[in-house]
Amino acid sequence: MSDKVPKQRSRNIWTPLLLALVLIIGLVGGFYLNKLTGNKRDFATILDRNDRLEEMIDIISEKYVDSVSSDSLYNDAINGILSHLDPHTSYIPAKDLDAVNAALGGNFNGLGLEYQFVNDTPMVSFINPNSPAFFGGIETGDMILRVNDTTVAGVQMSKRELVARVRKWGSNQVNLNIFRPIEQKTLTIKLTRADVEISSIDAAFMLDKESGYI
Repeated sequence: MSDKVPKQRSRNIWTPLLLALVLIIGLVGGFYLNKLTGNKRDFATILDRNDRLEEMIDIISEKYVDSVSSDSLYNDAINGILSHLDPHTSYIPAKDLDAVNAALGGNFNGLGLEYQFVNDTPMVSFINPNSPAFFGGIETGDMILRVNDTTVAGVQMSKRELVARVRKWGSNQVNLNIFRPIEQKTLTIKLTRADVEISSIDAAFMLDKESGYI
């Protein structure tokens, strides 16, 4: 009889401690789960909606008559959701983030030229002042035929692919093979990428000592 009393007392000591530990774990778990869901939706609702989106994309990928990129479907779904919000809310894919940050930051590392595709050939449409393209002798209207060893004219290359070709080269030096229509000649110009400042103000003048236009 005397041997059972200490065991009973030991159980009585540990039982409240275990209950308190379970209660603490439950409170902490509930706090973080509530923080995760933002007090708006329960976790089961989040999983259910994610499952519906995943199931829809899987069905389209498997059964649609043409091949469809899952990434493009996700991007379109996100843009569709955001289209119901204010016009200033937008989704920036990871592949476009560097370009957006460069524009917001006021500078980027590159050649300092802009171009438009004309008859499937990139044509220089703008040159940043004090940029590698400016000092290298690139002129507006120049048609870019090759970037390093890659033909970019007449191959239906997208702007994104062309930028990737320029940035992919191992060194900072970029060789541009161009055709200059005004002179009817082909040139190869070597440029070195550098930091190029982007001016957010193209023109400004003062009306008086205190007022001005930008």
